[in-house]
Amino acid sequence: MWRRRFQYRSPGLDMALYLAYNLQLYPPGGDQEETVVAHRQTKEIVNRLARLEGHVRAVRQMVEDGKPCPDVLIQIAAVRSALDRAGRILLEDHIASCLMDAQATGDADQGLSAIRAALKRFIS
Repeated sequence: MWRRRFQYRSPGLDMALYLAYNLQLYPPGGDQEETVVAHRQTKEIVNRLARLEGHVRAVRQMVEDGKPCPDVLIQIAAVRSALDRAGRILLEDHIASCLMDAQATGDADQGLSAIRAALKRFIS
């Protein structure tokens, strides 16, 4: 299983990969046959996730070092916010690619259903 390969990495990266996997964007998958669409923001998303991974490691180190709980909680909130920003960029990129794909194929209903599915997974 794709997700299992990433199970033992840092918690922040696991969360980001879990988010991307459940949106079925990276890698493409799911029950339906999909074509791989070149996303415009891939490099930015990967860079954000790398910074996020480092941030989570720093938070873990704070906990191991016995830093005050309020300081750790502030950093956890920052990690959560950074993950949300990465998810929003990923979602925006996916929506743009769905719209371009729908325009190219002339199948607006399929594009709309893909956008609805992505929003449902991201928001719930």
